[in-house]
Amino acid sequence: MEKISINGQLLNLLPMGINPKGNTRSFHVYSSSASEVDEAFSNVSTVTHILESGEETEYRDCVEVVLVTNHKDGTYTVEVSVDATGRKVNDLQIYTDSAICELTMVLSMMMGGF
Repeated sequence: MEKISINGQLLNLLPMGINPKGNTRSFHVYSSSASEVDEAFSNVSTVTHILESGEETEYRDCVEVVLVTNHKDGTYTVEVSVDATGRKVNDLQIYTDSAICELTMVLSMMMGGF
């Protein structure tokens, strides 16, 4: 059975379980719980597709989860944005947040706060 590895978790893929559609990619997976799917897809920066043969393909263009559908039969469809511009904006936001935090600490120390 094909699998995906994401955030250290392995999820089984349904047959034909990865479908690209424009600026999104859908992953159709089996899981014992919705929380397992939510946890696995909490960070979608790298998703590894593992074929039955063991061959691996990495998807590094995923930005964020757009939609999770629980089919109530132990299967889920997770739609993920693969918009390159969105990915760059997301990376820039993380960098900006870090820089603001560091700048705040330096200013606070300069003003005698720490």
